[in-house]
Amino acid sequence: MLSIKKKYIIASFTLLFLSIVFNFFSIKNILYGVYRWHFVQPETIQGGLELIVLLFCMIVFNTVVNLERKVALGVNILLIIVYLKLHQVLLPVLTVYLYIEIIFFIGKTLLIKLNQYKEKCLFSIINSFMVGFSIWSICALLLSILGQGTFWDLRILTLVLLSISIIFNRQFSLVSYELFVKFHSASNFLKIGSLFIWILVLIQFAKSNSALDYDSIWYGLRPEQVLIGQNSFFDSLGLSMYVHYYPKLFELFLAPISNLGDHSFIYAGTTIFLFLLYLLIYLFFKTVNLSENKSILYTGLLASIPAICNMASTAKTDIFTTFFIVLVGYYLFLWIHKKSGLYFILSLCAAFISFGGKLTSYLYVPLLYIGFLIAIICFKKMNKHLLIDLVSVKKHKMGSILLIVSILVWLLVCYRTLKLTGYPIYPVAGSLWGMMGFDLKYPFITDMELLSTKLSFFDMVLHWTNIIFNPAQYTHYIMVWPSNLYVFLFLATVIVIVLFKNHIKSEALFLFISLIPIMLSVIYYVSTIPEGGDGNYFIGPIILCSIVFLNTIDPIFGKIRIFQIALILFLIVQTSLMFVSHFSWSWGTAVFNADLTKTDFESVIRKETLFKQEGLWEIEQYIKEGKNYNCLGFGKEQTLNELSCRFEDVPHINSRYGNFEIIKTKENFLKYVKWANVKYFIMPYDNVSGEYKEVMKVIKNYELDPDTTIIKDKMFYLIDISNVAEYKEYNKFVNVESMEYLEGWYEPENNNARWMSKHSKLKLESGEKGRITIEGQVPEVYSTIDIIISINNNIIDTRRLESGDFNIKVDSLPINQDVEVNITLSDSFVPKDLNINADERELGIYVTNISVE
Repeated sequence: MLSIKKKYIIASFTLLFLSIVFNFFSIKNILYGVYRWHFVQPETIQGGLELIVLLFCMIVFNTVVNLERKVALGVNILLIIVYLKLHQVLLPVLTVYLYIEIIFFIGKTLLIKLNQYKEKCLFSIINSFMVGFSIWSICALLLSILGQGTFWDLRILTLVLLSISIIFNRQFSLVSYELFVKFHSASNFLKIGSLFIWILVLIQFAKSNSALDYDSIWYGLRPEQVLIGQNSFFDSLGLSMYVHYYPKLFELFLAPISNLGDHSFIYAGTTIFLFLLYLLIYLFFKTVNLSENKSILYTGLLASIPAICNMASTAKTDIFTTFFIVLVGYYLFLWIHKKSGLYFILSLCAAFISFGGKLTSYLYVPLLYIGFLIAIICFKKMNKHLLIDLVSVKKHKMGSILLIVSILVWLLVCYRTLKLTGYPIYPVAGSLWGMMGFDLKYPFITDMELLSTKLSFFDMVLHWTNIIFNPAQYTHYIMVWPSNLYVFLFLATVIVIVLFKNHIKSEALFLFISLIPIMLSVIYYVSTIPEGGDGNYFIGPIILCSIVFLNTIDPIFGKIRIFQIALILFLIVQTSLMFVSHFSWSWGTAVFNADLTKTDFESVIRKETLFKQEGLWEIEQYIKEGKNYNCLGFGKEQTLNELSCRFEDVPHINSRYGNFEIIKTKENFLKYVKWANVKYFIMPYDNVSGEYKEVMKVIKNYELDPDTTIIKDKMFYLIDISNVAEYKEYNKFVNVESMEYLEGWYEPENNNARWMSKHSKLKLESGEKGRITIEGQVPEVYSTIDIIISINNNIIDTRRLESGDFNIKVDSLPINQDVEVNITLSDSFVPKDLNINADERELGIYVTNISVE
């Protein structure tokens, strides 16, 4: 038997060794292997130095210099204002800050009336937010269902709720000031830790001005297009992809601060939730009887994880959902810890609110309750009185009312999905809803395609080795890296259980058992989702498990310096990776610029520059002058999604996110165009894949309609069919976009005209007359040139063309069939060889149009 001292020595150095190994591979394979270019960019170096100076100043003014509270508050506010203004986010952050303070005040007022609020108490602050959020949500949903849920309606609602709260609570105080009072009186270690965490929040505010990820642009940053219609978010907007029918409580909550001219307003809302999450994590650590210093250290450790921190500068619901999932776990712990049924009821409130966010809450929250039930059964002597307190509803009147409100909020969120899709929750469990008698509405499909993979035992071992030590090849996992800290802490917990099981508190062991179902779910999904999935899928379980692991480890190793060093290594590596990475693959914050006069509405300037670069500026101007119509089209989706219309990408509709049946036939596509009330088609001059030939038939027929308006830009053109009364078939079908240019064709130029070389080949679908028309120009370098046209390797036409314009009509095509057209010329030229220009291409003739009838 080893002595306790030897166990401590062996375990401590084992953990230090594991930390060195874990972090060495993180630096080698991720920081250097993936992000070494990002690490040396000006946005990283200058942005990092700027933050170091800011942190140094804050530490000096809050710990070294003994400033009076109000002076210290003023200095901190000034430093924060300057930093936010330098990054052009001051107005968005200030707006969101005031909005969140209103929500706090609404909840605080009710809690004060019920004698449930304690000043400067973190627990009361968290409760006041949940109460305020629930009250605002139920009012907003009821207004919306009555058709009064526009952006301005919800802003007015917020002010009305504030006014009512002021009537009942004349002593308006800011929660942020309560937090600062606690901060100002704290120890220097706690202050430094708090300032480090606050710097992480400021980083996300700064990133919000430059980081634009695909998903956020798609469905998060344009609620005026894809969330709220003419009356409310219960309006059908004619969108086919299922991301628009997720639970949208978080997006609804951000509506009053949305559609204000810059995406940083929405990002700031998400980042405020990150701050609340950090506050909750700290409170959780404190409640499990860890010291303030340990609590702030461990909070900083989790706060620096890239997948947690960087999700704040997106418009996705991960941080919102994670906050409420962790809150469920926190209330369940209090239920066990304080033996009061009130906390179980509050956990249910948080659970129903979490269901309004990311669909992963429907997985993790039930697993939390199952885990706690298993732990209660295992520790039935310790918890035999838990259920008795739940019987007395009157004793928990406040909790019961809040639970009813939370359930109503959840039901109304589900009703939106039901009203729009026919299922209360979509797109998961489609077969189940069908069995229960729900009818899915057009154009949605029953079940979404679930991505999963089956690996052999050897491949599974290799997969997990990559996940822990070398996830560089897993693109989506690495850009929102959830760290390998949770694996390290799990191994440390196992070491504690094996070597020091007699020293583990029963409460710590209870919590460990209660999280086993969630641990198993993470193991399962990381193992079966291709490449481990997106790292942000797992941040809720990672936070909860890490809290429980550290709670188990701390009594044994918490005071040992070697273990603290092991954890600090993770903190340094995680912070570095967080700074150079992002869900959008952006890095750092920004190049330093001392100009404080820059506008906070940078998105307007950025969009104008983008549209001009991408050849869409004239189209954007035309769209903005008209109505907010639905648009369909082809092209660079991330750019087209930023247009001032309700855009959906046709190839994306033809994916697991939409309904591929829509593009299968001309009739299907016409049906969808009518259902979605599509009025604009946005088309590139480049060739569109032949996969979409049925779609192109419809679009090209609309293009030929005399009532159609065509707006041509540099790279795209817009087809406005808002004045077309009825779809009509035209005999002449201009087939340029639906052709497949196989050989001998160069990139399109003006109006889709293009050069061909001496030999060219293309594939197209013939029309009802079997006629093909080829128009173009013979360059002046030729006096005459011979052309041979073959269809399916059979020569059907030969002729001699003179220099100048030509128009060839051939009537020998098979009718309504896919055909291969070969064009052969008797000569070609290279402009550079003839001293015309520097063009080194072999050119034949210039084809301006090809059409079939």
